Amino acid sequence: MKYFTFNNIISALLLLIILGLLYILLTNQQISNDKFKFIIGLISFSTVILFLLNIFKNRTTNNPQEKKQKRSSENIQSEIDEEMKKEQIEFHSLSILKEIQKHTKIDEFSDSLLIKFAKQFSAVQGVFYVKDNEKLSFRHTASYALYKNPEGFIEGNGINGQVALNKKLKVITQIPENYITVISGLGSASPKNMLIIPFVYNNQTIALVELASFDPFPEFITEIYNEINNSLAEKINQLIS
Repeated sequence: MKYFTFNNIISALLLLIILGLLYILLTNQQISNDKFKFIIGLISFSTVILFLLNIFKNRTTNNPQEKKQKRSSENIQSEIDEEMKKEQIEFHSLSILKEIQKHTKIDEFSDSLLIKFAKQFSAVQGVFYVKDNEKLSFRHTASYALYKNPEGFIEGNGINGQVALNKKLKVITQIPENYITVISGLGSASPKNMLIIPFVYNNQTIALVELASFDPFPEFITEIYNEINNSLAEKINQLIS
């Protein structure tokens, strides 16, 4: 099968054409000067056509070297993107973890952490909940840009309750209109993205943060969460014990 290449097929076709024309021109006839010039011109023309077809073929098919170079460029870009991603995860994580050293009361801690989350992830609203072990429910200890106190919830009930029960971060996009409303001096608007973060200590959700934003949260938010959960959960447990 290796002989049936593009170049070989085109070359064979051109050769057949040339031989056919030569046969017609030379059969039972002497080669005049004009005919000789015509034959030379025909051969030259065929050679040019073959050359152009080869150029077209090379441009429309990727040779192994080009594919190798393309794969190499893609690999380099992928490594650069991965390194940039790691740097952003580290930056966000370290910036957030600095907050755990500053406070000794849960209210101050949760309020400060909400402000930090708002700055890091462009959140326009936020609520911090802490589990009340006596009542087996979650109560809010801080809020950000809310105009009324949010209601608590029981583990397993509602979206927040399901996140607390499943112990997994949840990102919600395309929130229905007016599900959440942000009011300012410029008017009111509805964020489209919600992030719910459970803080898990000893396999139990002991706190939960709910954030709303007009902008999508980072794609690597789960990696950031994995970096900060243990340290923040341990700090929260110290403050509420």
